[in-house]
Amino acid sequence: MMKPPAILTGGLAIALLTALAAAAAPPGWTNRAEYDLVLKIRAEASPQKRIELLNQWKKEYPQSEMRQARRELFLGAYQASGDIVHMFETASEMLAEQPDNFVGVYWCTLLTPEMKDGQPATLDVGGKAARQLRAGLDGYFAPGQKPQGMADADWGKRKTAAGLLAQRAMGWVEWQRGDLPAAGGAFTGYLQQDPGSAEIASWLGFVLASQNQPIPAAWQFFRASSRHGEGALPEVRSRQVEDLAGRLYAAYHGSADGADKLRAAAAASPFPPAGFQVESAAMVRQRMAEEALRQADPELAAWLRIHGQLSGPDGEKYFAETLKPSPLPKLRGTVIRCDPPDKPDRIWLGLSSAGTEEVVLKVSVPFSYAAEPGTQIRFQGTADSFVKEPFSLTVLAGPQDIDGWPAAPPPPEAAGK
Repeated sequence: MMKPPAILTGGLAIALLTALAAAAAPPGWTNRAEYDLVLKIRAEASPQKRIELLNQWKKEYPQSEMRQARRELFLGAYQASGDIVHMFETASEMLAEQPDNFVGVYWCTLLTPEMKDGQPATLDVGGKAARQLRAGLDGYFAPGQKPQGMADADWGKRKTAAGLLAQRAMGWVEWQRGDLPAAGGAFTGYLQQDPGSAEIASWLGFVLASQNQPIPAAWQFFRASSRHGEGALPEVRSRQVEDLAGRLYAAYHGSADGADKLRAAAAASPFPPAGFQVESAAMVRQRMAEEALRQADPELAAWLRIHGQLSGPDGEKYFAETLKPSPLPKLRGTVIRCDPPDKPDRIWLGLSSAGTEEVVLKVSVPFSYAAEPGTQIRFQGTADSFVKEPFSLTVLAGPQDIDGWPAAPPPPEAAGK
């Protein structure tokens, strides 16, 4: 069970017993026999035997005016016995009779995630208690409620801890109900206040993984496994989430390369920085293919990169801000047609393939003859205009920017000899 904040603990049961038995038959006891039974409970050190005596008290005096106090004693005895189920049932009984009972609100909120049964009734009780705890923080922790002698700062810490407890339970309830965005929001809000909680980081990891966000999930799992000391997971659980983080990373990235860097970054911060990205396996394959193409055919690689940017959703922005202001790299194209045919100043080129018109090359000084379709030329220049559909990029160039234009054909008389 999660270690409860220092609001209520099993030690309160002993104090309550002492208070109940401090005076001889104060108002509220059914009779002296009931009072004597509580004295007997007070003297019993064994939690199990104390539970037996409390059950006797409950059976003999079911409607005792002290039944809420009795339930608190049950809570203390069950807590000492590690009996979470009966603790939750008892706290639920307290709320059923007195909906604003802080002890019931607190323990239902704390114990709902510990029940791990996912039953609608459990989630309903826990969710309601958590919302009530968060909404009533100012009332429950009003200055007048502060124990005598406690510093204001300590009282404020307890209020903060109770708020986090409510956030934890609400996230858990939404997670079990399948509202993953709400659960993720609750766990994120918790970690923003308490970034050292390995438990909440691991829960957020599961929520993100269920939303098909493998790298953010791996970040949280690595974060959870990196915590040591207070707020850390049990060692076995820590190893499990670390292994899960590694498998998520490798499945997404295609290998474990770079996982150590992600692990170190997650250990240092509860959330990835803005713009953080890990290459997917597909992105790695694409990058490697592009690198191989750059080595084998740099001109084609340069064009495919330009074409990809222009064809993308931000093609117009890329053209205006990046491509047009700067000279183009050297490119290679295949002549498809020239216009006008005798002295062309416009040449349609295919760059990705020989038969698809992609670039219109506008020459500042017309050629005195046309090139045959299928002629390959290399050129540089500056981008002039761009149409996305159908794709067409117009490039301005001078004759000196074009290599590979064929030599002039021989005069007709020379051809006839």
